[in-house]
Amino acid sequence: PPPLAQLGWPAAHAATAEGHLVGRFSLLCAGGAPREVVAAGAGLLSNAPLVSTLRQRPLAALQVCLPLLASSWQARAMGGADAAADDEGGWCVSLASDLAAAAVEALAAAAAAAAAA
Repeated sequence: PPPLAQLGWPAAHAATAEGHLVGRFSLLCAGGAPREVVAAGAGLLSNAPLVSTLRQRPLAALQVCLPLLASSWQARAMGGADAAADDEGGWCVSLASDLAAAAVEALAAAAAAAAAA
């Protein structure tokens, strides 16, 4: 596959236990309340093997982190200070933000390398 395609989920990912977790999270993102999405995202990001995968696959990281961050911002806008407490001190949003920033940097580097080739 092209270099950028290697930065997303592996082809067989959807059939794995990890893939099922991410799939359920994606469905929740499509119709769940923001606080529910943040809570589910915290569950995903407490899974060390999944976080390791996200660090290695920036497109996959963005697929998980961007909806989580958007839901966090929406929950905070809707619920004020109570929303901050829902995130257990902000660790989940902080990790998602760090993963997303690293993913953007990795994708920019991959795109530059592809353009130079």
